[in-house]
Amino acid sequence: MHRLLFSNLFGTLAVFGQFQHVKLGVKGGGYFTDFYNARNSRTSSGQYTVGPSVEVFLRKDISIEANALFRPYSTAGGFGIFANNITEVMEKGNSLEVPILFKKYFGNGPVRPFAGIGPNIRRLFNRESTFTCYGCGQGVEVRDGKPKGSTTLGGTVAAGIELPKFGPRWTLEFRYSLYQVKYTSLAGGKEDQHQAGVFLGITF
Repeated sequence: MHRLLFSNLFGTLAVFGQFQHVKLGVKGGGYFTDFYNARNSRTSSGQYTVGPSVEVFLRKDISIEANALFRPYSTAGGFGIFANNITEVMEKGNSLEVPILFKKYFGNGPVRPFAGIGPNIRRLFNRESTFTCYGCGQGVEVRDGKPKGSTTLGGTVAAGIELPKFGPRWTLEFRYSLYQVKYTSLAGGKEDQHQAGVFLGITF
């Protein structure tokens, strides 16, 4: 599914890129929050995300921007006593976020502030989980193969600035996303409803 999504997105970007009021580029950033909010687990999820971006200007100060942001994640936890042995569950996978923001730019100066709001879809894929029992003979490891992916709906708000134009167009922004939580990992964590981070974008 994620391959089809990427294929369709890049195909759409190629078509839109032929028009004057469409800007293609790349956006990436870092999060202040872990992917999982787990009561009894520790996380080592990737804090960084990057992906292609397309922005369609309806007029000089109004646009619609869509991104496909890729982010790996991992989590470990679920420590407990099972048959007098210590157990641990680990999970890793990939996340693809697709925010679609309706943006408003302010002013006509060299540095233009902007604000945006819109829906966001987050898809988990390539998930793998591992159960380990320490003390079970030489140690027992059981893989749960590839559990099913999950899709979470949410919304994103953004505020930032368009930097002075020296060659490519640069933007710097803060984003906050709030998601519905439907999936709980085997390691005892739920997808964190609250995600906030700083993003840098470049368009041509």
